[in-house]
Amino acid sequence: MRLIRLNDSRERIRIVHCVPRPELDNSRVNFGPWQVSPDGSMTQLVYVPHTWVKPGDATPTCPDCGTPFEKTKEYPGLVGFGANCMNKHDPEHLANVEQVWL
Repeated sequence: MRLIRLNDSRERIRIVHCVPRPELDNSRVNFGPWQVSPDGSMTQLVYVPHTWVKPGDATPTCPDCGTPFEKTKEYPGLVGFGANCMNKHDPEHLANVEQVWL
């Protein structure tokens, strides 16, 4: 019980990024394992897909829940879309986690 309480009381920080990694399915939201930082806090990397399409092409959707991606940027000839359904796929449903977006 003491160990459970210790883990529950640690500061938790999520680093959310959209940098593809070769060992992951980059079309899906991916939650990495929690890791203990030197200061005792817990850190987790979360990959959230981002894609570029031509104007007029269909809006990308999440392959797991079907949620349409959110438009993030628009340039002549390219439109950026990012998944905005990360919380739907959160395996722990943690409400009090600081999230840092890169």
